[in-house]
Amino acid sequence: VSQSKFFGVERIKYSDFFLNVSDKEKTIIDCLKRYDICGGVDEVARTISNALEYIDKKKLLKHLKRFSSQPLSQRMGFIMDRLSQNEFDVDKGLLKDMEKMVGENSYYLDPKVKDKDRYSKRWKIIENVNPISWLHV
Repeated sequence: VSQSKFFGVERIKYSDFFLNVSDKEKTIIDCLKRYDICGGVDEVARTISNALEYIDKKKLLKHLKRFSSQPLSQRMGFIMDRLSQNEFDVDKGLLKDMEKMVGENSYYLDPKVKDKDRYSKRWKIIENVNPISWLHV
């Protein structure tokens, strides 16, 4: 991990050892960044839905800004918005703050899948995979 991405970590004692453990907000962002090793975009969205009541919204925004990744910020906002549309309790102020982070470019929700499906003007995301497929199982 590059030094600039090494933040949102606390040192905890486990047994006789000290471990560096990322906070919930950083973990969620890391999972979305590396969705390919975390079960896919839909699994990361499910993880976010389970963590909504426990995450610190201000810390999540601060971490997203520190990552300085337009695609990552837009994907996170898009997923949070989709969760909100499906009756998950997503803070509306958080969505508005995330919307301010949307850049000029459009990105695939899953860059490894080049199918085109729906397009979100709000988030400039090409929804080429269903991030909430687990809701319909």
